Amino acid sequence: MDHNFEYRRNLRREKLEEKRRRAQIRKVRIAVTLFSVLFLVTAVVSANALIAAARDRETTVYHKYYTQVYVRTGDSVWKIADSYMSDRYESVKDLADEIIAINQLDSEGTIYYGTTIVVPYYSSEVLMNGTD
Repeated sequence: MDHNFEYRRNLRREKLEEKRRRAQIRKVRIAVTLFSVLFLVTAVVSANALIAAARDRETTVYHKYYTQVYVRTGDSVWKIADSYMSDRYESVKDLADEIIAINQLDSEGTIYYGTTIVVPYYSSEVLMNGTD
């Protein structure tokens, strides 16, 4: 009788352990599934946002304008170029070189306090007669 009782108790224990293992596996599967779905949704939303931004950038028309900049103490062509830098130029050096050429500066790009220089910039806005 003790043997039969012990056998049933072990059987119940094994069934309970098996039930716990299955429950644990189920929880892990649910967690993995939820994580995968969340990851896919995030990836799709991010991809769509990047595609939309690329489309906007491709369809936006930029116009090149020129402005006069008053040279202040401590200014350099490089500092001014850096402040007017946009993605229309490959590098700040390219913009600085253009500023030097437009203003017929020496090869060093020497500018002097109190003078004005012409600086190109790009804008998607259409400006009329320089009053906008």
